[in-house]
Amino acid sequence: MWQSKPLIYDPLNQISNRLKSERPDTLSDLHFDISKKENGELLLLKNALNKIFKMLALSIKERDTALNKATQRNEELSQFSYRTSHDLKAPLVTVRRLSHIIIEDVNSGDYEEVELNANRIATHVSRLENLVTDILNLARADLEITEHETVVLSQVLTDVKETLSSVYIEGGVQIIDDINPKLRLYVPRARINQILENLLSNALKYKDPCKSKCYVKVSAQNTGNEVLVVIEDNGVGIPLKYQTQVFQMFRRFHPEVSFGSGLGMYIVKKHIDNLSANINFTSSEKGTRFELTFKN
Repeated sequence: MWQSKPLIYDPLNQISNRLKSERPDTLSDLHFDISKKENGELLLLKNALNKIFKMLALSIKERDTALNKATQRNEELSQFSYRTSHDLKAPLVTVRRLSHIIIEDVNSGDYEEVELNANRIATHVSRLENLVTDILNLARADLEITEHETVVLSQVLTDVKETLSSVYIEGGVQIIDDINPKLRLYVPRARINQILENLLSNALKYKDPCKSKCYVKVSAQNTGNEVLVVIEDNGVGIPLKYQTQVFQMFRRFHPEVSFGSGLGMYIVKKHIDNLSANINFTSSEKGTRFELTFKN
């Protein structure tokens, strides 16, 4: 016992001194060692202490990662609360003001002005409706949707086209389907549906009126363990100076072309991250190309 005491005490004392001076994130560098021959008990002690150091270092790393995510999430929530409060309030205030003006116009018999302001109200209500829809979709994207199912990708595209056709009745954009009807994905259908709907919706909204034939093409191919989905259009494109901001909240790059909430691409990225998939894009004045890679 007296012989073992210095063997244990000296390395423990060194570790104790290091713990007092080291930062917690350097715990993984700590190592308990015994220079002299180890008996069974000392070997167990050494292995146990080294395992504890590794576990502590891992726990601290996980804690820091969680704190960083929480900090980022709080910042996003703060920005989201401010922007949505403003974007929800503005059209309501405008609608209320226009309603009072319409009453005055009716009393004065100016029915042309009544019609004009009624159309303005309809426009603001439509924008408000789109914003509320995007907020609900964002909330849905944050949910843990775990019900994976075998999805026929071409059928999802058909459903999305039908949904968008009622919104973009006179869009003048040809949607080209180049997906093998046999191609399938094993994903939550709600997520892949919203991904395609948001990407196609942007392609339809931001068409280039200077081009005689506007199109958006959706293709897909199985590359072994992955499925590559490509969505490309010949629209106005995303300005180079804004391309690093595409997946951020409330980013509108062509407000003069079409009004949007600025949440669409943020929602797409949420779904992509939840699926552990990848999304990349290239864009210029010739158009935009998105590449989505899903594990299969």
